[in-house]
Amino acid sequence: MPMKGKYFLLFLCLLAILQLVDYLFYSSNIAQINNKLVFGYIGNNILAAVIAVIFLILIYLFIPKSKNIIISYVFLASAVLSNVFERIFYTGVVDYLKIWFIPTFNLADIIIVISLIFISFQIFKKNI
Repeated sequence: MPMKGKYFLLFLCLLAILQLVDYLFYSSNIAQINNKLVFGYIGNNILAAVIAVIFLILIYLFIPKSKNIIISYVFLASAVLSNVFERIFYTGVVDYLKIWFIPTFNLADIIIVISLIFISFQIFKKNI
């Protein structure tokens, strides 16, 4: 299997796992639907979906050749697309994790934050 095929397969597996987890929480009525953009307070589904699609296009256009960082882009893209799908099918992101004063979030949000931190670290390390 070519290298791109392996990354695409990883992308599809991650997307499926994220959608399955969110569906299980959604169907159990444990989750809440977040139709805002920033920490559940600002924006709306349309704005969030447009920004996410633009973000995915930019990821696709500027994927680096480094194998060390491409995995982070795969995780990031799958998590962003998972949230876009939920905005389409559930009229908002399915959120189910709550820690103290932090607004409710989901597994995709965790993956987005960790991926962005890792990508930022790699970019910073390369530019020094």
